[in-house]
Amino acid sequence: MECYIVRIYRRYEDPERNIVGVVEEVGQDAKQAFTNDRELREILAPERIRAGSHGGKSALSRSGEQSR
Repeated sequence: MECYIVRIYRRYEDPERNIVGVVEEVGQDAKQAFTNDRELREILAPERIRAGSHGGKSALSRSGEQSR
């Protein structure tokens, strides 16, 4: 089981940038920032997002880097 700490710093009315924060996987040094709910879902469940409706790569990779 994967365990995460999710820190939410801001919430906005703007749908493109509605929630801002950081996700840490417990026991790992890396942190991943997110600026909307879709990026948060991609961090927490990357395999399901990639296999979903777009069928391609997600906007964020597991390491938090932008994909092409």
